[in-house]
Amino acid sequence: MFKMTLNQNDGILLISYSGYFTVYEAKLFQRELELRLSRIEPKEYALVVEVQEIRLSTQELAPMFEEIKQTYLSAPFRSIYSVECQTQAAAKIKRKGQDRPNWTPVRTVDEALRLVKSGRGAEA
Repeated sequence: MFKMTLNQNDGILLISYSGYFTVYEAKLFQRELELRLSRIEPKEYALVVEVQEIRLSTQELAPMFEEIKQTYLSAPFRSIYSVECQTQAAAKIKRKGQDRPNWTPVRTVDEALRLVKSGRGAEA
């Protein structure tokens, strides 16, 4: 399951994903992400990413999820907030973002949203 919420007023793109993914669902996720990114100017937005445990219907999906992660991690967002999760997939995302000056780990989505709205946290 994935969910993307774009809040243009506050300049926030929230991406949340977890659970079981089939090839079809993974392709939908990838297409929606690409569409969302094509319709915004990432440098004007903060990205909030929440990844819980994901299960893939086939191991052939692993490269697709790596590509999905690279798509949003390589976009020039003003700031990125990663909801810290205890899963292996989330730990990989956290490690990949730690070298970015605009990366802030948070405990909850609400904490990330408060930081974005207050202008604190990871600002480039």
